[in-house]
Amino acid sequence: MTGVRASEFTGSYGARAQNADVLIADNRVNVTMLQPLPFHQGLTVVVGWDKGFVKEPGTSERSINSWQATGRSFSPFPSPHHVLAVYTRGRDPRVGPISVQYAPPDGMTPAEAGTLVDDNVAMRDITATIVDLAVRGFLLIEEKEKSQLMGLVSNKEYIFHLKKGPSEWTGLKPHELILIAGIFANGLTGDVELSSLQISFTQNFPASRTASSTRSCSAGTSRTGRTTCAALTWALES
Repeated sequence: MTGVRASEFTGSYGARAQNADVLIADNRVNVTMLQPLPFHQGLTVVVGWDKGFVKEPGTSERSINSWQATGRSFSPFPSPHHVLAVYTRGRDPRVGPISVQYAPPDGMTPAEAGTLVDDNVAMRDITATIVDLAVRGFLLIEEKEKSQLMGLVSNKEYIFHLKKGPSEWTGLKPHELILIAGIFANGLTGDVELSSLQISFTQNFPASRTASSTRSCSAGTSRTGRTTCAALTWALES
């Protein structure tokens, strides 16, 4: 072996410091640290020599070494074992008929289902809660034409009519209870126009309702359900 040369680097990753002595004698490289290595630091020694001492592998030998190092093998024809494995386990499962589900799963309100789908309490989730309460008979939604400027301009107005009083709200979930109580002022108002809620809607939710509703949500059977209910409560009270 001829032309032996060496260099050393100390320190953390990427450092170029050289705090060690390198001694080359009789084709041997001795490295001595000048000071202890601190925590998370190391020593890198680079050794080189003239070309020709180590036989350079050919192309085929490099390919074989690469396959052996990575555990891969190559064959132009797949083995029966591979064919069977692909046919039984590697194929995508066959997709059967998919039926549309127009209602949320049992025990879950439309707002909870909508929140679980995109992890976000959107306005459509609150709207779905109002419609669901109407379907279940708690309120009635009336569409009415409202004229302005002596009949020159007209627009649609929606009126909410309360059909079930507070004594019948016991079966509602926390976010449903907060919503219907906010719309109808805790049952004191029986008929409410949608336009009148633009300013007063959030004022009907006392700050203490957030904590009590979140505790009610915590009584759920799953972490997902508790998170969803708490998120809906926060959205309705913010």
